[in-house]
Amino acid sequence: MPPPQLGTFSLSSSSAHAHPSRNSAYAGDNKSANGYGGRSHGGSSEDAKRERKRREIVGKLGKEMSDRRDEFYSGILYQESVRSYMVSSMHLASKPDLVPVYNLRLYPISLERSALLGQNQGDERHALENAQIAYEEERKMVEDEWKKGRDRLRARMLEGIEDRRRKAREEKDGEGTTAGSRYTRPPIPPPRHPQTP
Repeated sequence: MPPPQLGTFSLSSSSAHAHPSRNSAYAGDNKSANGYGGRSHGGSSEDAKRERKRREIVGKLGKEMSDRRDEFYSGILYQESVRSYMVSSMHLASKPDLVPVYNLRLYPISLERSALLGQNQGDERHALENAQIAYEEERKMVEDEWKKGRDRLRARMLEGIEDRRRKAREEKDGEGTTAGSRYTRPPIPPPRHPQTP
């Protein structure tokens, strides 16, 4: 039996008995150019049904193939994404400063931290300057008080010395004073005791 040609279909004997209208097509009236009995496809309603069925089958097959391809590629994509997440988590766990995404996400936080550190350093310098100024003012005030106290003490000591000199001159110039009277003290009165009832 020769191989089937394009546009021709061989029918089994059972299909030839089932449809007598088809038998007339194979009786030799409608032979193909190569001499074998066959039927060419034309624009009949039966051909349209077959074409529609073929399109449905092709559509279903194409849809199934695309679904399988989507499942396959989605599985591959899922595996790739899981693998990339695992790799990035390993890098983040071991050396996070080498991961560019981590550095990019950390950049605004590090800018804010740097600004806060700069502000804290400025506040600390300001507080130190204020403390230094307060210390200098306090030291100056204490020194002034110490100098005033020293001057007052010096003045009192000079006053006392001058008083003693004056008294010594008066005693020297005064008559009837004895040498021992200068060292005598007045008598100390006895202490008072509260009276018991």
